[in-house]
Amino acid sequence: MTAEIQASGMVRQNDGWKMTMRIRFVHGKVRYLLDHSDEWDTQAWGTPLSAAHLGFAIAVFSDRLLHFCKMLGVRFNKEEQESVMAVFRYVGYLFGIPDDILYETRQDAKRIFKMGLLCEPPPDDDSAAVANELVRAVPRVTDVQTAKEAHDQMKLGYALTRILLGAKTAKDLQFPRYNGLLALFLFRGRIVLENMLKDAQFIKRKNFTELLGISSYDELIGISYKLPTHVKDAMSQDW
Repeated sequence: MTAEIQASGMVRQNDGWKMTMRIRFVHGKVRYLLDHSDEWDTQAWGTPLSAAHLGFAIAVFSDRLLHFCKMLGVRFNKEEQESVMAVFRYVGYLFGIPDDILYETRQDAKRIFKMGLLCEPPPDDDSAAVANELVRAVPRVTDVQTAKEAHDQMKLGYALTRILLGAKTAKDLQFPRYNGLLALFLFRGRIVLENMLKDAQFIKRKNFTELLGISSYDELIGISYKLPTHVKDAMSQDW
């Protein structure tokens, strides 16, 4: 896969554009399913997956992503940082986020993130269950081969997440205690060493390929546009 193909991924009809539109279709179907179920109280909670939620989300996926990557030892030059912000702004546009809550600059994204946090309720037991399951799912997503590898990867995920989220949030989410500072030191050392020993472009291509591997991309048919058929994933047909 060449850099040229990657760079044009968000051009209309290319895979990045298609994946983004698929996510918008999934959001729409989820809103429909929740609206026709007893699982969501619209009067109390508002519209699920609203434009406000999505505006907050892309601020997390852009500015906060760069912030956390820096903490982990990953370095982006100025052009790369601006590109990340521009890509997610365009994703927000494709999602239909209104201009008045769609960030224009990185400072806007920081402000939207802070405002979103003020609106967030404190984590409850459901939040803790979802957060813990996300960390525990990492070994399945990355397709590790042994139980020991899976356990070690999960421990690393918890340790790093505690550092990134902070001790209070980690406690609220009922995360187990692991030595986050040591894990962060070792992880950053590995990142620096890999960048010294390997070609940077090779690492970026490898990471991009791994992201495709855990996405909805199918090598035979490309982007799948199957949608959930039930509000609960366990009861939904394969999608």
